[in-house]
Amino acid sequence: MNQSPTPEITHTITSYLQAGGTPEIAAQAAGISEQTFNRWIAKGKTTRAPKVFKTFYKAVEQAHAQARLRAEIAAFNDKPLEWLKNGPCKGGIEWGKKGAGKKTEADELPQFHTQKFLQLLMRVLEAFPEARKAVAKALHQTKA
Repeated sequence: MNQSPTPEITHTITSYLQAGGTPEIAAQAAGISEQTFNRWIAKGKTTRAPKVFKTFYKAVEQAHAQARLRAEIAAFNDKPLEWLKNGPCKGGIEWGKKGAGKKTEADELPQFHTQKFLQLLMRVLEAFPEARKAVAKALHQTKA
């Protein structure tokens, strides 16, 4: 059977992906085999893909990005120190770039926001000396 993704199947799969499901399980839950899903993705990645496959591929990529962004925002809100230590600004200035080369003024913006956030955090924690001390200690340990 040479099946193509319908708008309904695309919507169902992307809804599951946005909710945090894995591609394989989202496809199965939508009644599509993992092999069919992978074939559709592979077709959608090609430069001369038929529009239906290109649309499917782009929708899946967007759903993944939305789920990832929601998780990053939750980590930032719920555990900001862990987000700082493990998130996109760990190790300094680069955000989502893998060895991009020269640093620009725009590259320094995340570091600036991180510093401002830490200053605010330490000010807020002045009312909680034990917590402030624990945060300061954890921050010092991440520098080592």
